[in-house]
Amino acid sequence: MVPFLAALLVVPVLAQSQGVPPSEVGQAQPPAPEVPAPPPGFQMPRPTATLTFSGQHNFASDFSDAPGEFSVSRVGGDAALTFPTSLRGRLTVGLAAERSVYSFTDATGFVSGVAEPWDDMMTAQASVRFARQHDEHWSYWAAAEVVTQFQDHANFGDSITWGGRVGAMYAQGPTLAYGLSLSFRTGLEDDTGVYPLPIIRWQICERWSFETGPSPTVSAAVQTYQGAVTYHACEDLSVSLAIGAETRNFRLADDGASPNGVARDWRVPVTLSADWRVHPQVRVTGHVGANFSQQLTLDDEGGDRVSQLDADMGFFAGVGVKIDF
Repeated sequence: MVPFLAALLVVPVLAQSQGVPPSEVGQAQPPAPEVPAPPPGFQMPRPTATLTFSGQHNFASDFSDAPGEFSVSRVGGDAALTFPTSLRGRLTVGLAAERSVYSFTDATGFVSGVAEPWDDMMTAQASVRFARQHDEHWSYWAAAEVVTQFQDHANFGDSITWGGRVGAMYAQGPTLAYGLSLSFRTGLEDDTGVYPLPIIRWQICERWSFETGPSPTVSAAVQTYQGAVTYHACEDLSVSLAIGAETRNFRLADDGASPNGVARDWRVPVTLSADWRVHPQVRVTGHVGANFSQQLTLDDEGGDRVSQLDADMGFFAGVGVKIDF
Protein backbone atom coordinates (compact mmCIF):
# COMPACT_ATOMS: atom_id res chain seq x y z
CA MET A 1 0.00 0.00 0.00
CA VAL A 2 2.83 2.43 0.77
CA PRO A 3 4.36 2.20 -2.76
CA PHE A 4 0.89 2.68 -4.22
CA LEU A 5 0.30 5.87 -2.23
CA ALA A 6 3.78 7.11 -3.04
CA ALA A 7 3.15 6.62 -6.75
CA LEU A 8 0.07 8.81 -6.61
CA LEU A 9 2.16 11.59 -5.08
CA VAL A 10 4.51 11.76 -8.06
CA VAL A 11 2.69 14.79 -9.44
CA PRO A 12 4.30 18.12 -10.22
CA VAL A 13 2.20 20.04 -7.75
CA LEU A 14 4.38 23.12 -8.05
CA ALA A 15 3.71 23.45 -11.78
CA GLN A 16 0.54 25.03 -13.09
CA SER A 17 -0.90 25.28 -16.57
CA GLN A 18 -3.59 27.60 -17.83
CA GLY A 19 -6.98 25.87 -17.77
CA VAL A 20 -10.37 25.69 -16.17
CA PRO A 21 -10.88 25.21 -12.42
CA PRO A 22 -10.88 21.66 -11.05
CA SER A 23 -14.22 19.87 -11.03
CA GLU A 24 -15.94 18.75 -7.87
CA VAL A 25 -15.02 15.09 -7.35
CA GLY A 26 -14.73 12.88 -4.22
CA GLN A 27 -14.83 13.95 -0.59
CA ALA A 28 -12.60 17.03 -0.81
CA GLN A 29 -13.98 20.06 -2.59
CA PRO A 30 -11.98 22.42 -4.84
CA PRO A 31 -11.47 25.99 -3.69
CA ALA A 32 -14.01 28.72 -4.39
CA PRO A 33 -13.34 32.42 -5.02
CA GLU A 34 -13.68 34.98 -2.30
CA VAL A 35 -17.36 35.34 -1.34
CA PRO A 36 -18.59 38.91 -0.83
CA ALA A 37 -20.91 39.92 1.99
CA PRO A 38 -24.54 39.03 1.23
CA PRO A 39 -26.71 41.86 -0.09
CA PRO A 40 -29.78 43.04 1.80
CA GLY A 41 -32.60 40.52 1.53
CA PHE A 42 -30.23 37.65 0.70
CA GLN A 43 -31.68 34.16 1.19
CA MET A 44 -29.67 31.02 1.85
CA PRO A 45 -29.50 28.51 -1.02
CA ARG A 46 -31.99 25.69 -0.74
CA PRO A 47 -30.89 22.20 0.36
CA THR A 48 -29.82 19.81 -2.39
CA ALA A 49 -30.04 16.03 -2.69
CA THR A 50 -28.19 13.37 -4.67
CA LEU A 51 -29.12 9.76 -5.44
CA THR A 52 -26.53 7.34 -6.85
CA PHE A 53 -27.11 3.78 -8.05
CA SER A 54 -24.37 1.38 -9.14
CA GLY A 55 -23.89 -2.19 -10.26
CA GLN A 56 -20.80 -4.23 -11.05
CA HIS A 57 -19.96 -7.82 -11.91
CA ASN A 58 -16.51 -9.23 -11.20
CA PHE A 59 -15.98 -12.18 -13.50
CA ALA A 60 -14.56 -15.49 -12.26
CA SER A 61 -10.95 -15.57 -11.05
CA ASP A 62 -8.98 -18.71 -10.26
CA PHE A 63 -7.19 -18.99 -6.94
CA SER A 64 -3.43 -18.84 -7.46
CA ASP A 65 -2.21 -21.74 -5.28
CA ALA A 66 -5.42 -23.50 -4.33
CA PRO A 67 -8.30 -25.21 -6.12
CA GLY A 68 -11.41 -23.40 -7.21
CA GLU A 69 -12.53 -19.99 -8.42
CA PHE A 70 -14.85 -17.19 -7.34
CA SER A 71 -16.87 -14.31 -8.79
CA VAL A 72 -18.74 -11.39 -7.20
CA SER A 73 -21.76 -9.31 -8.25
CA ARG A 74 -22.46 -6.05 -6.44
CA VAL A 75 -25.29 -3.49 -6.43
CA GLY A 76 -25.22 -0.28 -4.44
CA GLY A 77 -27.21 2.83 -3.65
CA ASP A 78 -26.24 6.13 -1.99
CA ALA A 79 -28.37 9.08 -0.87
CA ALA A 80 -27.05 12.44 0.34
CA LEU A 81 -28.86 15.55 1.55
CA THR A 82 -26.84 18.78 1.83
CA PHE A 83 -27.91 21.80 3.90
CA PRO A 84 -26.12 25.16 3.53
CA THR A 85 -25.17 26.40 7.00
CA SER A 86 -23.71 29.74 5.85
CA LEU A 87 -22.34 31.37 2.72
CA ARG A 88 -19.26 29.15 2.99
CA GLY A 89 -20.38 26.11 4.98
CA ARG A 90 -22.54 23.08 4.32
CA LEU A 91 -23.68 20.01 6.24
CA THR A 92 -24.28 16.70 4.45
CA VAL A 93 -26.17 13.69 5.81
CA GLY A 94 -25.66 10.47 3.88
CA LEU A 95 -26.90 6.89 3.70
CA ALA A 96 -25.17 4.24 1.59
CA ALA A 97 -25.52 0.51 1.04
CA GLU A 98 -23.96 -2.23 -1.05
CA ARG A 99 -25.02 -5.83 -1.62
CA SER A 100 -22.28 -8.33 -2.57
CA VAL A 101 -23.15 -11.78 -3.90
CA TYR A 102 -20.14 -14.12 -3.85
CA SER A 103 -20.11 -17.31 -5.89
CA PHE A 104 -17.44 -19.96 -5.17
CA THR A 105 -16.74 -23.09 -7.18
CA ASP A 106 -14.77 -25.92 -5.50
CA ALA A 107 -12.97 -23.41 -3.22
CA THR A 108 -11.77 -26.01 -0.71
CA GLY A 109 -8.55 -24.14 0.11
CA PHE A 110 -10.15 -22.08 2.90
CA VAL A 111 -11.40 -24.90 5.10
CA SER A 112 -11.04 -28.59 4.30
CA GLY A 113 -14.30 -30.03 3.02
CA VAL A 114 -15.97 -26.62 2.56
CA ALA A 115 -16.35 -25.50 -1.07
CA GLU A 116 -18.19 -22.21 -0.37
CA PRO A 117 -16.78 -20.30 2.65
CA TRP A 118 -19.40 -17.49 2.43
CA ASP A 119 -22.12 -16.20 0.11
CA ASP A 120 -24.24 -13.02 0.32
CA MET A 121 -22.93 -9.96 2.15
CA MET A 122 -24.38 -6.56 3.10
CA THR A 123 -22.65 -3.25 3.79
CA ALA A 124 -24.50 -0.15 5.07
CA GLN A 125 -23.29 3.25 6.23
CA ALA A 126 -24.76 6.36 7.85
CA SER A 127 -22.62 9.50 7.84
CA VAL A 128 -22.61 13.21 8.58
CA ARG A 129 -20.09 15.64 7.11
CA PHE A 130 -19.36 19.35 7.58
CA ALA A 131 -17.29 21.28 5.03
CA ARG A 132 -16.32 24.95 4.94
CA GLN A 133 -14.50 27.22 2.51
CA HIS A 134 -12.39 29.28 4.94
CA ASP A 135 -11.06 31.78 2.39
CA GLU A 136 -9.95 31.87 -1.25
CA HIS A 137 -7.10 29.42 -0.52
CA TRP A 138 -8.10 27.17 2.38
CA SER A 139 -10.99 24.76 2.88
CA TYR A 140 -11.51 22.04 5.49
CA TRP A 141 -13.93 19.26 6.37
CA ALA A 142 -14.78 16.75 9.12
CA ALA A 143 -17.02 13.67 9.03
CA ALA A 144 -18.25 10.83 11.22
CA GLU A 145 -19.73 7.49 10.12
CA VAL A 146 -21.24 4.26 11.42
CA VAL A 147 -20.84 1.16 9.25
CA THR A 148 -22.21 -2.37 9.40
CA GLN A 149 -20.84 -5.22 7.26
CA PHE A 150 -22.28 -8.71 7.63
CA GLN A 151 -23.26 -11.98 6.03
CA ASP A 152 -26.96 -12.82 5.98
CA HIS A 153 -28.05 -14.15 9.41
CA ALA A 154 -24.86 -12.92 11.15
CA ASN A 155 -25.03 -11.18 14.52
CA PHE A 156 -25.84 -7.57 13.62
CA GLY A 157 -24.40 -6.08 16.80
CA ASP A 158 -21.03 -7.71 16.14
CA SER A 159 -20.88 -6.24 12.62
CA ILE A 160 -20.87 -2.53 13.55
CA THR A 161 -17.79 -0.34 13.21
CA TRP A 162 -17.40 3.41 13.30
CA GLY A 163 -14.95 5.98 12.05
CA GLY A 164 -14.40 9.46 10.72
CA ARG A 165 -12.12 11.73 8.77
CA VAL A 166 -10.77 15.26 8.87
CA GLY A 167 -8.92 17.12 6.17
CA ALA A 168 -7.84 20.40 4.68
CA MET A 169 -7.04 21.62 1.18
CA TYR A 170 -4.99 24.53 -0.11
CA ALA A 171 -5.67 26.18 -3.49
CA GLN A 172 -2.35 27.24 -4.97
CA GLY A 173 -4.15 28.75 -7.94
CA PRO A 174 -7.25 28.36 -10.12
CA THR A 175 -6.01 25.06 -11.60
CA LEU A 176 -4.28 23.35 -8.67
CA ALA A 177 -5.37 22.39 -5.16
CA TYR A 178 -3.88 19.83 -2.79
CA GLY A 179 -4.32 18.69 0.79
CA LEU A 180 -4.48 15.78 3.18
CA SER A 181 -7.35 13.67 4.50
CA LEU A 182 -6.83 11.70 7.72
CA SER A 183 -9.30 8.82 7.95
CA PHE A 184 -9.80 6.18 10.62
CA ARG A 185 -12.18 3.25 11.16
CA THR A 186 -12.46 0.60 13.85
CA GLY A 187 -12.03 -2.96 12.64
CA LEU A 188 -13.86 -6.26 12.88
CA GLU A 189 -11.57 -8.28 15.16
CA ASP A 190 -8.73 -5.99 14.06
CA ASP A 191 -6.94 -2.83 15.16
CA THR A 192 -8.32 0.60 14.29
CA GLY A 193 -6.97 1.64 10.91
CA VAL A 194 -5.60 5.17 10.40
CA TYR A 195 -5.07 6.31 6.81
CA PRO A 196 -3.38 9.61 5.84
CA LEU A 197 -4.39 10.09 2.20
CA PRO A 198 -3.18 12.87 -0.12
CA ILE A 199 -5.91 14.77 -1.99
CA ILE A 200 -4.94 16.39 -5.30
CA ARG A 201 -7.06 18.34 -7.82
CA TRP A 202 -4.95 19.36 -10.81
CA GLN A 203 -6.39 20.77 -14.06
CA ILE A 204 -3.41 20.04 -16.30
CA CYS A 205 -4.91 21.88 -19.26
CA GLU A 206 -8.35 22.58 -20.66
CA ARG A 207 -9.14 18.92 -21.41
CA TRP A 208 -6.90 16.93 -19.03
CA SER A 209 -7.04 16.65 -15.23
CA PHE A 210 -5.62 14.51 -12.42
CA GLU A 211 -7.44 13.78 -9.16
CA THR A 212 -7.11 11.53 -6.12
CA GLY A 213 -9.78 10.47 -3.66
CA PRO A 214 -12.55 7.89 -3.16
CA SER A 215 -13.65 5.88 -6.21
CA PRO A 216 -16.83 7.33 -7.77
CA THR A 217 -17.80 3.93 -9.26
CA VAL A 218 -18.12 2.20 -5.85
CA SER A 219 -20.64 2.80 -3.04
CA ALA A 220 -19.57 5.35 -0.44
CA ALA A 221 -20.07 2.63 2.19
CA VAL A 222 -16.88 0.89 0.96
CA GLN A 223 -13.32 1.97 1.82
CA THR A 224 -11.69 3.00 -1.47
CA TYR A 225 -8.93 5.29 -2.71
CA GLN A 226 -7.70 5.98 -6.24
CA GLY A 227 -5.78 8.28 -8.55
CA ALA A 228 -7.40 9.10 -11.90
CA VAL A 229 -6.40 10.87 -15.11
CA THR A 230 -9.42 12.28 -16.95
CA TYR A 231 -9.90 13.49 -20.52
CA HIS A 232 -12.80 15.96 -20.86
CA ALA A 233 -13.98 15.36 -24.42
CA CYS A 234 -16.70 18.00 -24.10
CA GLU A 235 -18.84 19.62 -21.44
CA ASP A 236 -21.04 16.53 -21.09
CA LEU A 237 -18.60 13.65 -21.69
CA SER A 238 -15.38 12.59 -19.97
CA VAL A 239 -13.22 9.46 -19.96
CA SER A 240 -11.02 8.42 -17.01
CA LEU A 241 -8.28 5.88 -16.31
CA ALA A 242 -7.80 5.11 -12.61
CA ILE A 243 -5.82 2.81 -10.33
CA GLY A 244 -6.99 2.33 -6.77
CA ALA A 245 -7.50 0.04 -3.80
CA GLU A 246 -10.64 -1.46 -2.25
CA THR A 247 -11.08 -3.29 1.05
CA ARG A 248 -14.15 -4.95 2.58
CA ASN A 249 -14.59 -6.82 5.87
CA PHE A 250 -17.69 -8.84 6.76
CA ARG A 251 -18.96 -10.47 9.96
CA LEU A 252 -19.87 -14.09 9.19
CA ALA A 253 -22.89 -16.08 10.33
CA ASP A 254 -22.61 -18.67 13.08
CA ASP A 255 -23.26 -21.67 10.81
CA GLY A 256 -20.53 -21.25 8.19
CA ALA A 257 -16.90 -22.17 7.56
CA SER A 258 -15.76 -19.91 10.43
CA PRO A 259 -18.68 -19.31 12.83
CA ASN A 260 -18.96 -15.62 13.81
CA GLY A 261 -15.62 -15.05 12.08
CA VAL A 262 -14.60 -12.38 9.58
CA ALA A 263 -14.22 -12.50 5.79
CA ARG A 264 -11.87 -9.97 4.21
CA ASP A 265 -11.67 -8.93 0.54
CA TRP A 266 -8.76 -6.85 -0.79
CA ARG A 267 -8.08 -5.86 -4.41
CA VAL A 268 -6.36 -3.27 -6.62
CA PRO A 269 -8.67 -2.31 -9.53
CA VAL A 270 -7.54 -0.57 -12.71
CA THR A 271 -10.62 1.09 -14.19
CA LEU A 272 -11.49 2.70 -17.53
CA SER A 273 -14.72 4.68 -17.21
CA ALA A 274 -16.85 7.04 -19.27
CA ASP A 275 -19.13 9.63 -17.67
CA TRP A 276 -21.96 11.14 -19.74
CA ARG A 277 -24.30 13.92 -18.64
CA VAL A 278 -27.53 12.89 -20.35
CA HIS A 279 -29.56 15.62 -18.61
CA PRO A 280 -28.59 18.67 -16.53
CA GLN A 281 -29.45 16.63 -13.44
CA VAL A 282 -28.55 13.09 -14.55
CA ARG A 283 -25.19 11.48 -15.22
CA VAL A 284 -24.63 7.92 -16.49
CA THR A 285 -21.33 6.09 -16.02
CA GLY A 286 -20.05 2.88 -17.58
CA HIS A 287 -16.80 1.23 -16.60
CA VAL A 288 -14.65 -1.82 -17.31
CA GLY A 289 -11.37 -2.93 -15.80
CA ALA A 290 -9.23 -5.56 -14.16
CA ASN A 291 -8.64 -6.49 -10.53
CA PHE A 292 -5.04 -7.13 -9.48
CA SER A 293 -3.57 -8.37 -6.18
CA GLN A 294 -6.86 -10.00 -5.20
CA GLN A 295 -6.76 -11.56 -1.76
CA LEU A 296 -9.52 -13.25 0.26
CA THR A 297 -8.95 -13.91 3.97
CA LEU A 298 -10.89 -15.98 6.49
CA ASP A 299 -10.41 -15.22 10.22
CA ASP A 300 -12.02 -16.83 13.22
CA GLU A 301 -14.19 -15.14 15.87
CA GLY A 302 -11.13 -13.93 17.79
CA GLY A 303 -9.43 -12.44 14.75
CA ASP A 304 -6.89 -15.25 14.30
CA ARG A 305 -6.07 -16.27 10.74
CA VAL A 306 -7.79 -19.41 9.43
CA SER A 307 -6.70 -19.12 5.80
CA GLN A 308 -5.72 -16.59 3.16
CA LEU A 309 -5.84 -17.16 -0.61
CA ASP A 310 -4.53 -15.04 -3.47
CA ALA A 311 -6.46 -14.96 -6.73
CA ASP A 312 -5.39 -14.36 -10.32
CA MET A 313 -6.24 -11.18 -12.21
CA GLY A 314 -9.93 -10.91 -13.01
CA PHE A 315 -12.01 -8.59 -15.17
CA PHE A 316 -15.08 -6.56 -14.20
CA ALA A 317 -17.73 -4.32 -15.77
CA GLY A 318 -20.34 -2.02 -14.30
CA VAL A 319 -22.73 0.92 -14.70
CA GLY A 320 -23.90 3.77 -12.51
CA VAL A 321 -26.47 6.59 -12.46
CA LYS A 322 -26.27 9.81 -10.46
CA ILE A 323 -29.29 12.09 -10.06
CA ASP A 324 -29.13 15.59 -8.57
CA PHE A 325 -32.16 17.35 -7.11
